[in-house]
Amino acid sequence: MTLAPSVQHDTLAELLVLVADDDRGLPLGVIHRHAPDAGSSDAAADGEPRAFLSAAGRPSPAMGEANLRIAWDGRIDNRDEVVTRLGLHAADARGLSDDEIVAKAYVRWGDGLVNELIGDWAFALWDAARRRLLCAKDPLGWRPLFYGRHEGVLRLATDFRTILAGGFPTEPNLDFAYRYLADAGRIASDTAYRGISALLGGQRLIAEAGEVRVETFWDRPRIVERTYRDSREYVEEFEHLVENATRAMMRDGEQTGIYLSGGLDSSYVAVVAAKFGHDLKAISSYAPGTTWDEREYQQIVRDHSGLSAVELDITDCTALDERYVTGTMFDTPEVPPQHSLHVATARATADAGVRVVLSGIGGDEWLSGNPNFLADAVVRGHPRQAWDLAHRAAPRVRRSRVLGKSLYHGLVPLELRGTMDRVRGRDHWSGLLPLVTPEPDWLGRAQREANVAWRREEGLQRRWRSYRSDASGAVEWLDRHAHRPLGIEFRSPLNDLRVVEYLAGVPDWVKRFEGRPKDILRSALQRAGLPESLYGRRDKASYDEPYDRGLRDLARSRVDAAIEAVCALPRVDADRVHQETRAWLEDEKGRWEPTWRAVSTGLWLLNCGHPATVGMPSERSVSRV
Repeated sequence: MTLAPSVQHDTLAELLVLVADDDRGLPLGVIHRHAPDAGSSDAAADGEPRAFLSAAGRPSPAMGEANLRIAWDGRIDNRDEVVTRLGLHAADARGLSDDEIVAKAYVRWGDGLVNELIGDWAFALWDAARRRLLCAKDPLGWRPLFYGRHEGVLRLATDFRTILAGGFPTEPNLDFAYRYLADAGRIASDTAYRGISALLGGQRLIAEAGEVRVETFWDRPRIVERTYRDSREYVEEFEHLVENATRAMMRDGEQTGIYLSGGLDSSYVAVVAAKFGHDLKAISSYAPGTTWDEREYQQIVRDHSGLSAVELDITDCTALDERYVTGTMFDTPEVPPQHSLHVATARATADAGVRVVLSGIGGDEWLSGNPNFLADAVVRGHPRQAWDLAHRAAPRVRRSRVLGKSLYHGLVPLELRGTMDRVRGRDHWSGLLPLVTPEPDWLGRAQREANVAWRREEGLQRRWRSYRSDASGAVEWLDRHAHRPLGIEFRSPLNDLRVVEYLAGVPDWVKRFEGRPKDILRSALQRAGLPESLYGRRDKASYDEPYDRGLRDLARSRVDAAIEAVCALPRVDADRVHQETRAWLEDEKGRWEPTWRAVSTGLWLLNCGHPATVGMPSERSVSRV
């Protein structure tokens, strides 16, 4: 079976997929079109699916005898391997787009094609011969893909606003908001709107014969044990994997940039990228006189790697700065605290002509190593290494105390520690914020991240679910409001599947083989020729000053309106919200996180016009005060 030589590239971000059911429970039609005027009335009346429409409204050609249609959003990073397994000649495959390769893979492997692709992708594929829709996301799943079913119509899009604009009822999901306020972790597939779900990484959705089902083909990194006897071997494999991932993400003809903060993760990505690209631009931000000023480290990396500089002074880029983030951008409670900084940096990136930007995101999660790494070493049969590392990790503290603390937290389950703390009259922190009365099944951050060294598989699963729960909202928001609107493709070599699965299998004590977080990364930077002032640093930049000034001084009227709105919700403890926010906003004490969660949730409620906010100023009117 052959495919058409050229296939119209449909971008899921601009399009909406609809699958309507007729009275026999069969798919009636599938269309792609812009969201605002999409609706089930556009399905073909004769029971045959319409041709997929490109963003310009032109039908895309049929793909081979099977009459396949595909809407693709993403990138295949193991193209060469897939092409080889498909039996294609390299010269013939060179002119194929990624979506054409996916169509060929579907013809060969069917639904199993998802197990053959490595990269960053989401797609919707219509098999006209079988009247069947297949949608899927890569295992790590950072490309958003949402779906909802209403009045017999299944709607899918990479932006939930596209689904809402197509006639789907807009009903805020308050359970989602309550969980966010308490930092209880989201239910994985839930969104801020009832009836709209997120397809997760490692899942595929199949619609056929009037039924829709979701299947999981990957749910956590797979551990492959290494038996290396020397830490250098771990470092060498890490270097090899990151170089391959970076090379795959840097394609010919793309103007590439690097988000260079000056931290360890982005510095290493920049050093590796410089090996494979030319005229690379390092996009960096700084705020003079604050802890968000890492120009010293940024300059070291630029000089070493020959990168040109795009520098952004973000001194006046404060929280809730309407030059960057308007009220309508609060379309979910999960808005990152550095929202203005992200949008300002994306604009500077686009202004510099960069359309593909690399980042060090993922390094904190997969390279740091669990704080209880000494317990990990003991359980794995390395007590001598644990004793030595205890001194390296905290040279001014008695080794026995450092090791004992790690063994206690790394070997005793959280539930038992809680009982022991209560017997000893100590407070036991579950990780839940006290803004909402919690449900019995809610898990606070301490519970989500709880890990004991002798339960490795369970610990890995907990860590992965916690990472996905905590990171997905920010990733989706950045995709909607910072990168996609400006045509920027965001990529992270440290979030490559092969890198993640490798690091998941590296023992925590090896990740800290010198007693410091990210020792594998530090060693790679040293081997690359960077000075100790960079790879040996322990400090970290903080956006605190611009964030604090925005909320406390420049946008106080919006903050007060948001707090009033969130306190109107029936299950919110209004007294505790006021206590927490007053302690932080007025006395400059307390924790910033409860305040920000209350503010972002309140602005979301005002933006979507929730009934609890009736009689209050809308977010748009408040933002003009």
